Amino acid sequence: MKCRACKASIGDYAFFCPECGAQTPLIHEKLSARLILREGWAAFKTIRSHYYAFAIFYVIVILAPTLLAGLWLPRVELTGRAFADYLLVNAALLLLVPLTLAPLTDAHRLMSGGYRIADYLRSLRKYPWLLAFTLLNELYFFVLKYVCDGLPANDPILHLVRLVMVLYWLAIVMPAPVLMNHGLCPGKSTLAAWRGGRYTRWQQFFLLVIIAALNTVALIPVGLGLLVSIPFSFYLMIRFVQRLIEQHVYDGSPVSCTV
Repeated sequence: MKCRACKASIGDYAFFCPECGAQTPLIHEKLSARLILREGWAAFKTIRSHYYAFAIFYVIVILAPTLLAGLWLPRVELTGRAFADYLLVNAALLLLVPLTLAPLTDAHRLMSGGYRIADYLRSLRKYPWLLAFTLLNELYFFVLKYVCDGLPANDPILHLVRLVMVLYWLAIVMPAPVLMNHGLCPGKSTLAAWRGGRYTRWQQFFLLVIIAALNTVALIPVGLGLLVSIPFSFYLMIRFVQRLIEQHVYDGSPVSCTV
């Protein structure tokens, strides 16, 4: 491949030209969130009915209790002490969030043209890994909360910093559960996602924004749109990470994604 700016020869998977530093078209032509959305929907729309039973089960049995714990429990005084309440809410989320992530660790079945309730139950074999992954994230959020809330009280700048760091972290670690399909433990998958995302983190962030928007719109018709948006969200995330692996995004990391 030739650099468009200086015409120097560069590798097929390079993000920048080693001679002039110009950005290559790799992200826009291969790793764009918009491109993944377009390609993903073209492939998914013809098979979406094969995911309906799983989506109904997931929304009622898995997603609803997790959202209840995340949105309602923090508003309830469980013990009357703020720190104890915080720990109890996070303990509940620690147990429930891995259940919401389980389909990402079953990429082969979910991308095979259909996904059943039985497939989801089999994916729970990775529950211990997802539990450890969730714990890692909760520890990060705890440190972030302590630093931002433990310094000058009600500082709006620190609250903004905390919001930015939360969004940044979610974008960075998004590939980690999918990387567990490649034999990486929670710590190594998080490390690989962090190191590999130095060039693609904005596209990962845009993909999460797209997914959040799709599921928000899906709630409008009495939540019926979730029958499509939920499995499609998993489909998009897995497809994106598979594309990252195909484009050797993680080859420069200390942790290889090769099985």
